[in-house]
Amino acid sequence: SASCSGVMRRAMPASLPEALRITPEQLAEVWRPADSAESISLLARIADLGDAEEEPRISLWLDFLHATLVFAKEQRFSAAKALASFDLIQSLASHAVNALVANEGELPASCLSFFSSAVLESTKAMAPSERFSLVDVEALMAHARAAVIDHPWLIRTVFTVGQDVRLSEATYLVQRPTAPEPLADAEQVESFETEEDALDLCVSPPADSAAEETAADTSSAELDLPAPEQTSEEEAQTPADASPTPPPASEALGKSVEAYLSEFTAAMEARQAAQEALLQQRVDALEAKVGKA
Repeated sequence: SASCSGVMRRAMPASLPEALRITPEQLAEVWRPADSAESISLLARIADLGDAEEEPRISLWLDFLHATLVFAKEQRFSAAKALASFDLIQSLASHAVNALVANEGELPASCLSFFSSAVLESTKAMAPSERFSLVDVEALMAHARAAVIDHPWLIRTVFTVGQDVRLSEATYLVQRPTAPEPLADAEQVESFETEEDALDLCVSPPADSAAEETAADTSSAELDLPAPEQTSEEEAQTPADASPTPPPASEALGKSVEAYLSEFTAAMEARQAAQEALLQQRVDALEAKVGKA
């Protein structure tokens, strides 16, 4: 059985998750799959942000991060440049969310200057061989506009406005099977020295003498077999008051089966002879007709 209930409530405004830091090895793993869904799934495991299917904000944030890594891959950035641009876009998104909350939904023009200053500081901190070139900076600024600066309403709706959600609860009652009795309460049966002894007991359990005599008398009465005739020597050895001993049940049953088989064989032979005679008559009649023709 199950019971469900649900209530509506308005979620508190959510801020961005903490900035995600990945290693060059993790970056290579995210870049490797050709399927974007597989790359996003891998990025979700690295970020460990929970179930993206249950929380739309997490799903959108993962798509945003993945788009930044795809941008770096398309620009053929090195691992150092890709990781630096990844951190820069995340810092811009965090700044934009805070600015939207502080300015009641309006994104100030200072976001662009903030990002320019962040790119300059990041470039100075990089090794000379890994610093952003002018072309790299122009591409990075264009991506920042397309991903963050030009979409304040989208960022405000997703990350700063509380959403109506429905919480559902379900209670399930499962009936479990009855637990078996413990082995400690079991009783030990009679033990046997060999397996043959146990099989003998199962096939032919012992019976008392009275039961055996009753079974023998019943078998003799059912078969209604005459007692065997005694020879002169047996008559001399048998006391006058002694009663004849009936044959064992197995011997009487064997004779009965033998007699039945003999009768059945004779009947089958007679039937076969009759069929052969009828067939021979038909053959003779057919030959006679052919001879006259």
